[in-house]
Amino acid sequence: MPIPQLDTGTIVGIAGIVITVIIAVLGWFFQEPIKIKARYYWIRITNKIFRFKLISVSNYPTNDLQWFDYSIYSLLRERCPTYDFSLNSIKPESMNIIPNTLGTKIIFSLDSVEELLSEEESDSPQVSEFKISIKLDNYLKLGINNLDELEDYIQIFKEIKIITEEHCFPNRPSEIKSFFICDVFRDFNTITKLPYITSDLEMAKISFKKKDIGIVLQRPDYLIRLIKRYIAY
Repeated sequence: MPIPQLDTGTIVGIAGIVITVIIAVLGWFFQEPIKIKARYYWIRITNKIFRFKLISVSNYPTNDLQWFDYSIYSLLRERCPTYDFSLNSIKPESMNIIPNTLGTKIIFSLDSVEELLSEEESDSPQVSEFKISIKLDNYLKLGINNLDELEDYIQIFKEIKIITEEHCFPNRPSEIKSFFICDVFRDFNTITKLPYITSDLEMAKISFKKKDIGIVLQRPDYLIRLIKRYIAY
């Protein structure tokens, strides 16, 4: 029995149906990665603006302590003259400075961890623990393609940490823990269904909320790379 011959139009029609089904199946399986990739290109092409919040926290064990004084500010101006710092206020436990070339105030403080705990939580250790906190006084509003200012603040935070360590802890104790936090505030909903992603290479944890992203990492040099990698998730 002869095999019926299909005309060209029929073949093209069948091929179109098969391709449509394949695309639909692939789209169903890979819809999340496709959406993320499409959103990523939209963010980069439009130079989408986001709000960023930065915090650095480091804990140290010591009973040999010096509180803040003017020499910290002087040394910071000496080491980072590019930023033209102004001193806004200074207390033994806190300092506010403004990098005039950037504009957003930086607040850093020295606190006893035991004093921050309740009596039930504190075990009255023989060696006290102190915390250096550094944060921005306000959000940064930056386009995704223009994160140079964020990089500047990261470098300033690192220098403040080094200078305060040198000044406040003469015996140079090793850190108990140290981490850098960046919250990214977006105006669209999260695509990924994952609550968080960990990156061993960057020693980071990226958390996804309804709209926003939280990044906690030990090495802030990786922050910009992580923001650009996960901003569309």
